[in-house]
Amino acid sequence: MTRRLAVLVALGLALVRCENAPSSVADCHDIRAVNSGGFAAPCPTGATQFCADTPIVATSSSQARGACDACFGPLACSLSLACGSGPDATSWEGPLIETQRPTSYTVYQFGGSGPVAAGEISSGRGSDPACRPNGRWAP
Repeated sequence: MTRRLAVLVALGLALVRCENAPSSVADCHDIRAVNSGGFAAPCPTGATQFCADTPIVATSSSQARGACDACFGPLACSLSLACGSGPDATSWEGPLIETQRPTSYTVYQFGGSGPVAAGEISSGRGSDPACRPNGRWAP
């Protein structure tokens, strides 16, 4: 009898769908991009993905910074206007030291800016070609 009850409980739990159950699993997204030749451009840190404790949202400034820092190193990125012309920052930009700044891993957008949408990784203004989306840090 106890064995049957255990089987029924196990089946019941397997069928229950917990929509709002807390989860300790991080939400991760690929941060690999390609250069203008179509080849993969690695992050200076060797990172290939960015993870957050909450669902990744393309318009989150703090998550864009986390993705940029995952690629360039802790606290390496700074707020930037990137390819926009408005008064407000729309992205986090990696260091300007050329050996650490592959053109594909320059700008992590959290706000729409010119041809670059929120959630995209793009080349910055000083790159050739400039302001070109080369990947995504967020879905």
